[in-house]
Amino acid sequence: MMSASISSTAIEAAARHVAETLIAEASEFNRLDAAGGDGDMGTTLATVGRAISRTICPTQTMLVRA
Repeated sequence: MMSASISSTAIEAAARHVAETLIAEASEFNRLDAAGGDGDMGTTLATVGRAISRTICPTQTMLVRA
């Protein structure tokens, strides 16, 4: 069995990328959700993205649209 090691820097970068994407694509997620739901999934996911961002770096504000 092969064992892989992932650095904390790589995990942080991946989490930051996910957070930025959730925030940046909120409108698209809302549009997709509106086709079969109430259209607020993007808003919820953007909130999750901001929470991830605050957890990673609580003193830095992400420079992406809310």
